[in-house]
Amino acid sequence: MIKPHNGLRTLLELEFAGVGGNVSFLKYSYVNTFYQQLWRHGVMKYRWEARFVQPTWWTSSVEDIPKGERFFLGGENSVRGYRAFDLGSRYSNGDPIGGISASVISVEYLHEILSILDGFLFIDAGSISRKKFNIQRYNMSYGAGIRLEVMHRMPITVGIGFPVNAKHNSQIERVFFSMGGQF
Repeated sequence: MIKPHNGLRTLLELEFAGVGGNVSFLKYSYVNTFYQQLWRHGVMKYRWEARFVQPTWWTSSVEDIPKGERFFLGGENSVRGYRAFDLGSRYSNGDPIGGISASVISVEYLHEILSILDGFLFIDAGSISRKKFNIQRYNMSYGAGIRLEVMHRMPITVGIGFPVNAKHNSQIERVFFSMGGQF
């Protein structure tokens, strides 16, 4: 669906890694998005997701999980107003470590201004942890933006987010921009 107005979209994923490799883990993802049309030009969008990596057999800690398999939060696709992939613990050099438990909650009101132009308001919250099946403190933000659809439904999104409880000013990136996928 390019621009849903009503309904529930649920995604449940399970991945196993370890056959013939040096690392063994299970990865679970549960993502729900609910769309509710309030009136002709207004739609509420609610999203909740929980994602977990469980080290198994010969893999015992988060440090053993490849960085590309860990979860990272922040940016226009998770918690807007924070730098992309920047929430959570960091290495001594300042790079994000990522986590094996992550959750995102988002509420967005989308208002159609023209058939190709929408305005939106949002509240996002995200939690990331290096512990198994552990949802910790949520980092929150709120903001607004516009979404323009060009070239046969390719959305271009520009917005501004205001983090509520950032640990460090370096995590903040108020203006966000994306081309492609939607909420």
